Amino acid sequence: MKNDECKLKNIPRMSQRRFRGSIGRSDDTEEFATEKWDNIKIDHYIEIETKVSIPGFVEKTIPQFIRKFTRIPIKDNSTIKFIIKSPYNNEKTKWFWKVRNVGDIAISKNMIRGQIINDNSLTHVEPINFSGNHFVEIYGVKNNIVCAFGRLEVKLGDVKNI
Repeated sequence: MKNDECKLKNIPRMSQRRFRGSIGRSDDTEEFATEKWDNIKIDHYIEIETKVSIPGFVEKTIPQFIRKFTRIPIKDNSTIKFIIKSPYNNEKTKWFWKVRNVGDIAISKNMIRGQIINDNSLTHVEPINFSGNHFVEIYGVKNNIVCAFGRLEVKLGDVKNI
């Protein structure tokens, strides 16, 4: 595999099998960009904006919830909408999303997920189901080369007194 990954300053590391923590006895459903595509040459870091919808709350971003609660509260019928914020968009770029559940609950439910999904959309909506330090990644692929990447940590947890 040829890997021409560029080093951009102050960006999170793309998930890779060699850096992954234990998945216990969960099915290994996680996919990795470094194994899916032959070339990775990141020339654009993609910022991911969020809209968290929780019944009984005004819609807020992840940072707004984290400032108030340290984690995003878990309530029935709650969702997070992930939106590509960065201005980088090229009509020839295809967009792939990855959602990875992390932690003991994800392992016990056999729901680590982590598949790379080609929905070619600038947005992606996920339900808020259980606690853990999960993450979302977005890949922009043009001519079978990953040229854009973004990552966002998503801390979900039980919050008292909400």
